[in-house]
Amino acid sequence: MERLGWLLGLILLVKAVSRLAAPKWLQLAGRESLLMYMLHIILLHAFPAGGGMTWDRKIGQTLSLPSVALVFVGLLSVCLLAAWFNETRKARGAERVRKRRENGPEPVGA
Repeated sequence: MERLGWLLGLILLVKAVSRLAAPKWLQLAGRESLLMYMLHIILLHAFPAGGGMTWDRKIGQTLSLPSVALVFVGLLSVCLLAAWFNETRKARGAERVRKRRENGPEPVGA
């Protein structure tokens, strides 16, 4: 039981530190993780890479470590950009809803 207590304490400590010190891009990835996961699956396993192959089949296990790092950074960048756009879209929608509640519905045909 003592180990479990230490483990739970450590988990709470890491959670507290991560809330204070986590970079903004990591917080965004945490909030939009499902979108990022689905997008990377689609890009790697369903997006055509030419020759009737998908990217996972085309590159497979043929990349060197620097190439893997480049693909990782590129894929992470695309997924973070999509996450940022999605979060911005949701914020704009919430702002529109808030304004409608304050001002009432817009007249039809306006």
